[in-house]
Amino acid sequence: MAYDPDEIRLMPDYSASLPLWGAWQEAEFSPELLDRLSAWQEDFDANFHWETGWRSVEARDRWAAQAAELEAELRAELGGARATLTVDLWPLEADSPS
Repeated sequence: MAYDPDEIRLMPDYSASLPLWGAWQEAEFSPELLDRLSAWQEDFDANFHWETGWRSVEARDRWAAQAAELEAELRAELGGARATLTVDLWPLEADSPS
């Protein structure tokens, strides 16, 4: 899949250090926000399995709520930057935990 060079994508992926893709280094996000993104990625790694989905409904719901907060913070810090933010929360489309 090709990405626009001015696109920053918020998307988790297995064992990624940060859930950001594309030109995010040029945006100069605050260290605090990057730390929160890293913790959100770690939460994904700990609570979502590629075969079985989410460990629990609570884990999924917590992760989704944090995603909304992080998206808002990323958009605020981007401000007038020319990069656009795209959000791909594909793990929320996975089957609900049993």
